[in-house]
Amino acid sequence: FTRVLLKDAGIDPDTEVTWVPVGFGQTAVAAFEAKQVDIIITMEPVQTILDARNTGEMVIDLPSGEGPELFRTYPGVSRIALRSHVAENPDLFEAYLKAHDEVIAFISDDANVDEVAAIFSEASGQPLEIATAIVGKYTSVWQNVFDCKGYDNVLAYLVASGQFAQELADDAQSCNDIVAPVSQGIIIE
Repeated sequence: FTRVLLKDAGIDPDTEVTWVPVGFGQTAVAAFEAKQVDIIITMEPVQTILDARNTGEMVIDLPSGEGPELFRTYPGVSRIALRSHVAENPDLFEAYLKAHDEVIAFISDDANVDEVAAIFSEASGQPLEIATAIVGKYTSVWQNVFDCKGYDNVLAYLVASGQFAQELADDAQSCNDIVAPVSQGIIIE
């Protein structure tokens, strides 16, 4: 992932970067704050923790649409079930997706930020101010939309990062072959 970001920025990840493994979470924060590394590639809650401490500056904010076109449409959370199981239990999956729709509607509503942040803080162990900042930043991101371009981008990423041969991507099933619109709450673009 990082190699693709660097290449997109015109930086050769093999000759212009020194890689220092720092782990994730608090170990990455500690290494960054101790100036053992200049840049960390990370996700929440580290971004908000560093922002709250005025320690670093976000260079590429992928959820805001910055960065390579390849990562602008990229699936985050998906639900996976055997097609036969869905076909045999449509009511179960409809109820599950309806409940999921209700959760997304609740956490996406700005009026619920404080309650969602309190739940997130308790569940994650993050201080309430960090949880509130994270929840406030991402309320607009939660949705029940699956864009098939995201599926195609995953294949392109796997090829670009050397994890997949182009021939495998060419032979992969199409998005419409593997994504089943079980509920009206799921939108496939």
